[in-house]
Amino acid sequence: ERQTAEVDVFNAAVDIDAQRNAACIEATEDLGAVIVLNTTGFQGSANLCLVEDAGVAFISSQGQSEEFMARGEDLLYSFGPPLEESLRFLAQDLIDSGALEGRTIGVVAADTPGQTEAVEAGLVSLLEDAGLEVAAFDVIGGAGSSTCVQGIPEAVSGMLSAGVDVLFPTLNVVSLPQYITEMVAQGFEPGDVQFYNSDFNSQAGAQVASKVVQFGGTDAGDLYNGAIIVDSAPTGAYREADFAVTPFEAMCHATYAAYSPAGLSYEPEEPAASGAYGMTVAVCAQMRMAARAIYDAGDNPTRQDVYDALANLGPIDWSEMLVGSVR
Repeated sequence: ERQTAEVDVFNAAVDIDAQRNAACIEATEDLGAVIVLNTTGFQGSANLCLVEDAGVAFISSQGQSEEFMARGEDLLYSFGPPLEESLRFLAQDLIDSGALEGRTIGVVAADTPGQTEAVEAGLVSLLEDAGLEVAAFDVIGGAGSSTCVQGIPEAVSGMLSAGVDVLFPTLNVVSLPQYITEMVAQGFEPGDVQFYNSDFNSQAGAQVASKVVQFGGTDAGDLYNGAIIVDSAPTGAYREADFAVTPFEAMCHATYAAYSPAGLSYEPEEPAASGAYGMTVAVCAQMRMAARAIYDAGDNPTRQDVYDALANLGPIDWSEMLVGSVR
């Protein structure tokens, strides 16, 4: 039976980490979940509440820190690379290309549990080890909410004073627009700064990146325009003349359209529906992964039977049809 535990991620008035942990307790103790799935960025210490405290498997669409993955001990799974690895791919690509030579570099992170350490280890340390100076590295406070704004004016002022012309803004969907808006307010103009991002906090997705304009306005969008993203996701590929959906996407959508209670169906070439299209495939991939583990566990399985099967699934299907596997 599928059950849902909800978290109000856009309410800045609530302690989001506490609410996520409450959802963990609801899912594991009240609902008795064997596997928890999430496709919208379930972050912070609640991940450890699930896999470490409750001993329940968690499948996430979002990358997790390497520390969390290690502490998960075969109960934590992600369809994205670890946070540090995502940033290392980005940093190493730029180091190898020489794009950062002679530039003044700034890095911004949030104080979400597990993220500051990942940014420092995966990005800042790698840049410094390559002989590049990080002129400013700021951690923005969230006061327990998902919207991290504490210290933004001071951080932006410091970036301005340092003459930063390259910025890695690793903030989330609701925090980055406010940071970019403050940059506009303090006099940054389009072309002053080259922004670089990975899929850290899902910033490689069009639905997330578009919030800079939606929440920050046209001026913020103009400043962030030209940001370069290094990630595997085929974001915006539907605009290409030779675009074709993958067989996995086609299968997921045919199934969804056939069984949707509301009779819904989405097309990837409709920008307004691209978020729903991608989300449908993401949920499909996660549900198939969970279903395979339950199937492989055999008749009348114990929890441990399911977890042993999950840890040894081997090759798995997912939306981009790149090579994926669970050892």
